[in-house]
Amino acid sequence: MIFGAVEFPPIENVIEWPAFLFEDSTYFAFNKIALIYALGMIIPTAIFLLANRGSGLVPRGFRTVAEGIVEFVDSQCIQAAIGPDGQLHFFSSQLHRTPFFNSGKDVTTPPFSIFRARPRPSSRFPF
Repeated sequence: MIFGAVEFPPIENVIEWPAFLFEDSTYFAFNKIALIYALGMIIPTAIFLLANRGSGLVPRGFRTVAEGIVEFVDSQCIQAAIGPDGQLHFFSSQLHRTPFFNSGKDVTTPPFSIFRARPRPSSRFPF
């Protein structure tokens, strides 16, 4: 597909990601999605392991990065899910009733419930 002087790749290059490891196996095929998942697990693990080797009161190097990640997750993700009233809000997804798990038949039943609970305080985590 050419627009002006710029040639764009076909859409198949974006949505079809063939396996590059274990191509013959349906269950163990490894493609770009699996690579992104693996990197999403390996990179944070490496950051937190490298941050854990240092000691001292003032964070330096990887400890600064790790503490920034923890602060971001706490303020942007956890506190957003808990809400200003201190209660955790979550919903029932009925994922087990979707067509994928039920031979192509959708057996979900509305209404989808939203639950609210107050988390128990823990002595392990100070927040």
